[in-house]
Amino acid sequence: MITKDDVEQTAQAVALLRQDGPFWISRTVLLELGWTLKSAFDYDRAQVNQALGLVATLDKAEVESPEDVGRALRLHTDGLDLGDAFIRAFAPDGSRVATFVDAFVKRASNSGEPGPPVELVEKVIQVPESGG
Repeated sequence: MITKDDVEQTAQAVALLRQDGPFWISRTVLLELGWTLKSAFDYDRAQVNQALGLVATLDKAEVESPEDVGRALRLHTDGLDLGDAFIRAFAPDGSRVATFVDAFVKRASNSGEPGPPVELVEKVIQVPESGG
């Protein structure tokens, strides 16, 4: 429906949206959609966010944790990779996020969004010194 690359699937999606009653959209569906739009259709960050925002605000859509989805999209706008944005946005209050990716730490700390700290794994764990 967004890309209209498959006529039959587009028609099916439109038919689904015309049915009575709400339909549920999980965060995983939104994340997968974002990755597909970026990798298969070469959508840029703004286009991915626009498409995900459109899907998340459809009249009959019941989105899993809409506040967290909104936070993830803002984090993505702030420069986090989409997956990292979802990880941080959905992390419970009081938790901390550990990663091997320094860029995730830097972008998360520079974002204006509240959320748990993102730390490098090497700073979170204590690795025993190897003895000879």
